[in-house]
Amino acid sequence: MPALPGPAARGPRRTSTSVGRLTRSDGSAVKTLGASEALARLTDVAAATGCAGNREVRMSVTSEATTAWKGSLFEGSGEVTFTSSGIGTYAVNWKARSEGSGSVTTPEELLAGAHSSCFSMALSNALAENGTPPESIDATASVTFKPGTGITGSHLNVNAVVPGLDAATRRLPESSARRVVLAGASGLIGSALAESLRADGVDVTSLVRHAPTGPHEVQWLQDATPLDPAVLAGARAVVCLNGASIGRFPWTRSYESTLLWSRITPTRTLASAIRALGDDAPALVNASATGYYGSQPGAVLSETSARGDGFLADICGEWESVARAAGSRARVAMLRTAPIVHERGVLKPLLLLTRLGVSGPIGRGTQVWPWITLDDEVRAIRHVIDSDLAGPVNLTGPTRATANDLGFALARRMNRPYVLRAPVWGMKLALGTDATEALLTCDADVRPVALEESGFTFTHSTVEEAVASAVPAAR
Repeated sequence: MPALPGPAARGPRRTSTSVGRLTRSDGSAVKTLGASEALARLTDVAAATGCAGNREVRMSVTSEATTAWKGSLFEGSGEVTFTSSGIGTYAVNWKARSEGSGSVTTPEELLAGAHSSCFSMALSNALAENGTPPESIDATASVTFKPGTGITGSHLNVNAVVPGLDAATRRLPESSARRVVLAGASGLIGSALAESLRADGVDVTSLVRHAPTGPHEVQWLQDATPLDPAVLAGARAVVCLNGASIGRFPWTRSYESTLLWSRITPTRTLASAIRALGDDAPALVNASATGYYGSQPGAVLSETSARGDGFLADICGEWESVARAAGSRARVAMLRTAPIVHERGVLKPLLLLTRLGVSGPIGRGTQVWPWITLDDEVRAIRHVIDSDLAGPVNLTGPTRATANDLGFALARRMNRPYVLRAPVWGMKLALGTDATEALLTCDADVRPVALEESGFTFTHSTVEEAVASAVPAAR
């Protein structure tokens, strides 16, 4: 096995994760191929199918591989060539990543041990069921490993076109480790997350209140009937993003009750079902918000900071408490998400004012607003799903921004003025005190400490980049 080239000048690449699948030539009858996260599991599956020892599978890393070191973080990518007697040679793109310090196994050794077996299994199953080699193979592989821990992620995406493959006779092993159950899939974040997961071959089961439209949907919360734990069994994670919009005004006493219970009820239902699964419980990745911290001017806030005061802080505290009831056998992560810089997020009320030329500082305008882009939000949630992160996780951009920074970036992007100040008393009169203090005058410098320490990198590092990614430039 040739060694990887030394560090290249270009920056590190991010790791993608996916699951294998085998399709017949007309594109129908998709079947999930078992690509487990543990090397031992991959070896066991390959041995069980009889493909590990009866076919010669060789692997080489081409000269197109690129690597990069950033402190103790290694990331590499390149092309792998698999050659099997009587089948042919297929090229596979790969990415590998190591985190932490100390002695590590080289990426090519991990790929050779994990993915050659899994890839051979795909080819062998294709031959066993059809008797001829696949017409074509398109595959991507990824490995994530950590010194002292071992493999924390190992995934293979295989798209094989096999002539005449009959869906009724396929015997490919399935892996439930690549299934995610999602509650709240119709919202801004949930719909983007579901699309991202499915694009990588992850099986997404959506919990819905309407009548199911297909096997990927399960109806729930129609009455007080508990959710059947079997719905969640075998999933990698359960992601709960339910909650009525905080962008609807005014916050009447009735609507404040809706804001609370639209979050508590779904989370409590899922926590109960997860707890019932005992040692087989999937991770619970539950929504929360940076509103947990309330307004704390001058403080730098991390996941260990104390809860603040105010209506949203109280909701978030109750919300997270209910999520923890999933039990000690389940990994529970609370996503303290910042306002999303998106036309359907925090920018929605600002876009019209800016377009009309009547935008300006909100109150004093110097209050610190946490923020994050939709792209980074989805990537961060997937990072939490695939990692060992537990407890509160701040999903917020990596750099500090004030309300003026966001407002001025939007005005400049749209080539409009930013001069008319909105008085606090006027906002309280129009929106109510709770909404104004929780969303507009709140001052919270929230930092994504847990994300960054776990190796996550942001696509958009500043609020100016975030606005530019969400709003087309004025002509």
